[in-house]
Amino acid sequence: MKKRVGLWWRPDYTAWFAADTATAIGVAVRSLAISLVGYAVSGSTVAAGWLGSASMIAQQVFGVFGGTYVDRHDRRTLIIVNAVVSMLCWGSVAGLLLTGGLRYSVLLAIAVVSSAVNGFLGSATDAMLKSIIDMRDYPKARSLNEGRDATVNMAGSPVGGFCMASGHGCRF
Repeated sequence: MKKRVGLWWRPDYTAWFAADTATAIGVAVRSLAISLVGYAVSGSTVAAGWLGSASMIAQQVFGVFGGTYVDRHDRRTLIIVNAVVSMLCWGSVAGLLLTGGLRYSVLLAIAVVSSAVNGFLGSATDAMLKSIIDMRDYPKARSLNEGRDATVNMAGSPVGGFCMASGHGCRF
């Protein structure tokens, strides 16, 4: 009988876990950054709140339809498309912000498009997990993933608040 190798000794799993962790951290940081940039651009807490809300609504609505699409297409390609769209969207925001050309309406459109694509294709990483590990290891891998996501989500707000308070973000 062939001996099973632990999850952490599988290069495909460790690469997947590292990439998925980076994505989880990016989403946690993005959630705070969207509102902060929205406030910086508009000067309105209401507009900043609507920006975050519109992004989350787009992500949730498109997430409903994304699962079916992800199940029928190459997951690796979908993960790459999701990352490229996100990079282009937020790279554009950074460029416009640095040059002083970012307007609230443009930020709103980019945030909604990026969140919609992420909602539509974001489930591809979890779906891909089943294809890179043995199904007997799936419950353990899934629990590690859920624990990691919970840790990132719980730490995201306090870490974001600390970064904001320790930098130039505090201008009350």
